[in-house]
Order: sequence, then structure tokens, then C-alpha cells
Amino acid sequence: MSDWLLQKEGLSQDAYGKAQSLEKGGRTTNTNSCEEDTLAVLSLRNLLFDICLLFYILNYLDRGALAFVRPVGIEDELHLNGVQFDTCLSILYVGYCLFQIPSNLILSKLKPSLYLPACMIIWGIVSGTSAAANNYASLVIIRFILGVVQAPFFPGAIFLISSWYTKKEMAMRCAWLYAGNFISNAFGSLIALGVTETLAGVHGLSSGRWLYIIEASMTGFMQAARDYRTWIISTNHIFITTGAGLVVFFPTVASTLGFSTRITYVLSAPPYLLAVVTAIYSCHRADISEQRSCYMVGTLGVALVGLIILSSSSNTAARYFSLFLITSVMWVSYNCNLAWISDCMPRPIQKKAVAIGIVSMLGQAGNRKIIAGYIYPKTQSPRYWMAATIEAVAIVLAMITTLAFRGLLGRENKRLDQRDRNELGNQITSEAGNKNFRYVL
Repeated sequence: MSDWLLQKEGLSQDAYGKAQSLEKGGRTTNTNSCEEDTLAVLSLRNLLFDICLLFYILNYLDRGALAFVRPVGIEDELHLNGVQFDTCLSILYVGYCLFQIPSNLILSKLKPSLYLPACMIIWGIVSGTSAAANNYASLVIIRFILGVVQAPFFPGAIFLISSWYTKKEMAMRCAWLYAGNFISNAFGSLIALGVTETLAGVHGLSSGRWLYIIEASMTGFMQAARDYRTWIISTNHIFITTGAGLVVFFPTVASTLGFSTRITYVLSAPPYLLAVVTAIYSCHRADISEQRSCYMVGTLGVALVGLIILSSSSNTAARYFSLFLITSVMWVSYNCNLAWISDCMPRPIQKKAVAIGIVSMLGQAGNRKIIAGYIYPKTQSPRYWMAATIEAVAIVLAMITTLAFRGLLGRENKRLDQRDRNELGNQITSEAGNKNFRYVL
């Protein structure tokens, strides 16, 4: 666990170290009282992660609600044309992008136990006001504000759990957290089914503290911005999330299979449920093997095959199968890429906070939520050739970037090996602050 989190939440590094040992099957030689402290830390860590997962499910349910009401006539009700609906869908992510880096920097100076819950309360209130929207302008404003208040949670949660888990645990934890996305999409469609069928028609910081935050923000930003790894991983995140653009319009694409609205909603759930299992298992294997790039490239290749089938075939069974291929594997690379940034920049904490914010921000700014909002015009239904082409190119570029970054990290590891042998021997201290630190490939 990082010193930052220990200081903010008043935890013991000694107890946390013993907790790690006990969780892995080891034993401690201390008193019962020490072992109780150790178990308490483990319980706290697990409880924290469970809460983060639960609220990310709620986060995505609120965020994705607009896509699920399109098939039941929200455009007609609010008198929206196709471009206006696309803008309402995408504008949330403009606010979401703008606030991610400042939010993570604020988080590094405040108690996460206070800051993140406060953001959750505010986004719940804002989300509820969506029901009062009666025209295009009001819906655009509400969606933009919702993006701003939801921005702190996901990068903040990644930043937070990276302080509790080691590099051999992070990818699977990222997968578990992002599984909230799949779960919310899977059950969101079923919730939409229930609602549409049964409820249709039914009625202070001081100036000194601010100066401290601003100075730390400038320092952290410059440290992260000067590190080439920040921009490689950010670029790769843009490619990966652009390649996953189907997720935004999944209900729209699923509706082209030719089934009724009821069946379409039901058929939307299984691909997301399979995605939960696939992402968690694959990222767990990536953690154990310390081979993130292999799992990233392999699953991106599967998603590419799915896109080719979806855009080229008119067979209903083949197209539905392609939705499984794309949805179930695309997020393995997404979560491994997020874990990579915390592996590569463990210290200083402000640099890590900014780097995670940059990756998350750019991944949203150039990705499925903004670009994809305009590459699925109704006139290209059902094959959506433009979307398929853009997403396929993005996936190929992500595969190339992943392999190139693996090569760069491999070269860095060889340099560290040489320095270990020739200069510092067993006393080598890496930028991570640990002996014999090596980058995960």
C-alpha cells in the first residue's frame, strides 16, 4: 500500500504487510492482536473494493440510460433528430474528460473516503433530473453536468485501488472493477425491458490549501507529461476504446438482428455477462504470468475477427455470434492497459495520479463515446461499414502499439539488468523504490 493512502486514512504499513502475507497463505509469528489487525486490513481492502465495484455499476447505469431509452421513442418525445440525439449521448463525455485530471489531483490531497462518496451523491441528484428534461437544450445541459460529476469516480477508483494492490494483482482488479460496466449493460437492458413493459404511461479549503494543490498539480502534470510512457499508453487507450465503439450503440446494432424490442433487450444481456467472466479470468492470468501484452494482442485479434463478421455477414446467427466475440474480449486489453500505467509509474504519487488521469481522459476524449457517437448513422444500418472500418483500424493500431511498447519495456528491463550487474549489484534501487524492479511486459 502507498504511503499516501496510509497517511490519509491512518493505516499501519506493518499491518498491511502482514495482511499481504496472510492472504497469500503465509503465517505471522506475532500475537493474536497483531493477527487481528492484519485481518482487519484485509477486510477493509476487500470491503473498499466491493463498494467501488457496486458504485461503478450504478455509475454506468446512470451514464448509459439514454442509449436504452432510444428504442422506445425518446427522440420523438423530446423532438430530437438523429444528430441531436448523438450529441446528447456524446456531450456527457466532454464534461467527463475535462474534469478527470483535476479530480485525481484533488484526490491525492484529500481523503478518498470523503471525496468519492461526495461525488457519488452529487451525480445521483443530477442523474435524477434527467427525467425532467423536456427538450434538446435541457437534456444537453443535464448530460454535460452529469459527465462532470461522474468524472472523479472511475480514474479515482483506479488510483485508489492501485494503492492497495501490487502489480501482480492490478489487472484483475481493474477487470473486476470494469466488470461493473458489463453488469450494468447486461442488467440495464433487462431493467429497460421491465420498465418499458410495466410502467409505460404511468404517472471549504483555505488559500494555503489551494496553493498547495495548485503547486502539486503543476509538478505532477509536468512529471507525467515529460514521461514518454504516459503518451504511449494514452495513445494505446484511445485506439483500444475506439475499437470498442460498438458498446455505445450495442442496443442499436442488436436491434438490426430483426427481433422485437422485447427479444432485443433479452439478447443484449448474454454478451455482457460473458464479458465479465472473460475479462476477469484473462486479466487474472495476465497478472500471474506478468505478460499483459500477450493477452492484449490476442484478445484484440479476436475482437477484430468479430468486427469483420459483423460488417460482412447478413446471417443473423453469425452477426449475433460476432457481438459475443467483440464484447466478451475487448475489455481485457482495456484493463491490462490501465494496469500498465500504474506498473510503469509507481512513484511519485502526484505523477501517478496525473498519468492515470491523462490516460483515462484521452481514452474518453478520442474514443467510443465521442467518435462513436457519429459513426453509426441510421442510413448505414445494419452493417455500419464506416463504424466497422474505423474500429478495425483502431484495433490494428492498438495491437501494433502494444507490441512496440512491450519492446520498449523489454529494452528498459535489459538496461536495469545490466545496471544491476555492473554498477549497483544487489543494492539497486529503481524508480519504484524496490530492489530489482522490472517492468511488466
